[in-house]
Amino acid sequence: MQIVIYTLLNYMNTCIKQDTNYEIAKCLLLNIQKISKMSLEDTALLCNVSVSTLTRFFRTVGFYNFSTIKRLLKNQEYPFDQNSFVNHHNSEEYIEDITQGLYRLENIDSEKLMNIAKWIDQAPHIYMLGYGDFHYQAAYFQNIMLYHGKLLEIIHQNEQFKPAKLEPEDMLLITSLSGKYVKNIETTLKKCKCRKILITQMNDMHSDFDCVLEMGINQDKNLDKYFIMRIYEKIISSYCFHKSGHIMASK
Repeated sequence: MQIVIYTLLNYMNTCIKQDTNYEIAKCLLLNIQKISKMSLEDTALLCNVSVSTLTRFFRTVGFYNFSTIKRLLKNQEYPFDQNSFVNHHNSEEYIEDITQGLYRLENIDSEKLMNIAKWIDQAPHIYMLGYGDFHYQAAYFQNIMLYHGKLLEIIHQNEQFKPAKLEPEDMLLITSLSGKYVKNIETTLKKCKCRKILITQMNDMHSDFDCVLEMGINQDKNLDKYFIMRIYEKIISSYCFHKSGHIMASK
């Protein structure tokens, strides 16, 4: 669901004028919970546009067709546990959950992080896959890495990933906390000859990856977004440290 939401919000936030496509995006967002149960014709009627106009809009924002959106809306669970927001009146438990999660992250093997930094530096092309509900965190990571001179390309889950174009020194950075996304593209991954890095909560997914960063399972799923951001920040920090070493060595 979150890929659809972020895509539509991004379109609304960046479009030059509030035209028909803007109104379509707004209408879809306001009715996002029921779109997956509607037909294309009913959705077009809801948005007060023709079927052809709605179909063109989907392609404009990056979705192949209406069926793609319905599949994404059905397959992705709502990322936030609303009950846990209520339970967070107990601030001591909340702080303890954060403390334990950060302790695990701060003890990630520094050698792994430095290897990833070196591979990022060497990679002609880097693709991010599987981030799912953590679109904002992925976009933040992409933005900061570009500031440091490295372009990472985000591959949406609704796009067909083609491993044939990858070279051995290219890199895949895959975020799949539950491992479900990895299992869905397992056959495709086996065809990839490039370096593959995985960020996950699972401890049994080491095969077929050059490096696995395990962030551990959090009792509160709402905290995952903070810990994903922290892992990205640790990769950025390692990359900057790696690059600074190269600069010092060249002087």
